[in-house]
Amino acid sequence: MGPQIIISIYGTDVFGNVVIRGYTACHVPITPGTHTRRLTTFVPESASMVQKLISWLIGRRPEFVDPKLITQGKGREVTRVRSQGEVTVTFNVMMKDFMKFGYDCGGSGKTPYLAATSQPQKNITMPRAGQSDA
Repeated sequence: MGPQIIISIYGTDVFGNVVIRGYTACHVPITPGTHTRRLTTFVPESASMVQKLISWLIGRRPEFVDPKLITQGKGREVTRVRSQGEVTVTFNVMMKDFMKFGYDCGGSGKTPYLAATSQPQKNITMPRAGQSDA
């Protein structure tokens, strides 16, 4: 599955209350290089119009108790959410110490990922003109 990043975005409403503006998550790339992801954010919705009105009046909108819920499939099908916008995330991944944490992306721990493996060269002598190679 790989590592994931969870982003929770908070802001203020018209009354100055700090409220959730969006949640999103994505898998962190484990290959070296620059990776850009456009992520759609969403917010939980109240189950009824009465709950929606009450939450607006008291300034407490629905939010997840545990944001890890958005990275799991279990229980998401019964959660009512509304799309809220987009976030662009740029990852700059390098391979330092990935092997230490159990990720193998093809490179060894001692050489850079894209380094070519070189064979030790033998001393090659070319015979000079008029010499034999015997």
